[in-house]
Amino acid sequence: MPTMHQYANLRAKLTVAACFFLGTFAVLEIVGRILLAPPPPNSFPGLSPNEIAHDELLWHHQPGFDDGGEDGPINNLGFRGPEISQTKSPGQFRILSLGESSSYGTGVGWQETYAYVLEKKINTQEHDVQVINAGVRAWSTLQSARFLELKIDELQPDLVLVYHEVNDFLPTSHRGINLHGSGMNDVEVMALYKSRRWFRWIIQNSRFVAGIRLIIARARASTIARITAEFRKQDVLSQPINTYFNIHRAQNNKKPWLSNPNPIVRLPTPLREKALQSLINTAQSRGVQIIFLHPSYRISRPHRCVMTRIARAQKIPLLEMDDVIYSHAARTGRHKAEYFIFGDKVHPNQLGHAVMGKGIADFLLKNNLIHPQPPTGTRGPAATTLPG
Repeated sequence: MPTMHQYANLRAKLTVAACFFLGTFAVLEIVGRILLAPPPPNSFPGLSPNEIAHDELLWHHQPGFDDGGEDGPINNLGFRGPEISQTKSPGQFRILSLGESSSYGTGVGWQETYAYVLEKKINTQEHDVQVINAGVRAWSTLQSARFLELKIDELQPDLVLVYHEVNDFLPTSHRGINLHGSGMNDVEVMALYKSRRWFRWIIQNSRFVAGIRLIIARARASTIARITAEFRKQDVLSQPINTYFNIHRAQNNKKPWLSNPNPIVRLPTPLREKALQSLINTAQSRGVQIIFLHPSYRISRPHRCVMTRIARAQKIPLLEMDDVIYSHAARTGRHKAEYFIFGDKVHPNQLGHAVMGKGIADFLLKNNLIHPQPPTGTRGPAATTLPG
């Protein structure tokens, strides 16, 4: 048995070791603040007026935010639109529309979003349909995947729509809240927010730790990101590379393959694939139909990618939103740019939302995808397959 004297010696040694560690770290921190340049600013560092920080989702809507403009209204469940009951009405078919700012409806009123248009198109005497607009500005596929895991039991959707792509390709410095310059993908940031508060505080505030983190991130940057940063005389961490420019014409009339060679983005391709798979697993574990809406942006071009590959391999219904817009444009003599907010590279305008909402409604009805699911009690536990 150790004696009291031995215990005292052990405590003394541990105290000396702790003091040495803290002293060394303090010296490194001082040197870092003197020699290391400050981290580059984030491209979009803060939250929108209707958003609040969230430990599981990074950020989410502030329930009950009453604003009839672009920032609302946000109902008491945290979704854009009027108040709704969390419990479905008997016989009601509930659609949960997941996505980013295009789904949320940046630049248009809530009654102009494709979710609202979709509900009006299919909510008839034959179908009692409710569409919940769960889109959140700047969300990645991972955030929607985690949201579905957290909320699928409460909301009990019968069908889930997924509209995600461009935010996954954004630099890690986009909305790296409290992480200047970021350098961490969304999986890493989510893990950080689940860690102990003291550890999170060090990661967020230490200049030395930030310097090491950013050095490692810069070393991982792709060649195209380095070339672009050098040309623009900017930090490689903040380069918003337009991934769609990498699309090349494919042979045999196939759509070209979209690759994302830059690993310092919010969701590199392997993590994006895992997040999409998580969405599928969570929905299917509940017997809920999931449908991929392959996004259309003003800057995008028709292509194949991880989303289309997974959909084809696993027989997940997929609607090409580019096809919906191009088809309407061909019939009406319009150009693609006319479906998007003037000067905006991503967000559809009122016409774009109207066409998209009708296109989704036609797709669901044509493929007989509007039908109630079994009672709540017959569904199993939610899957937990998020990348990490």
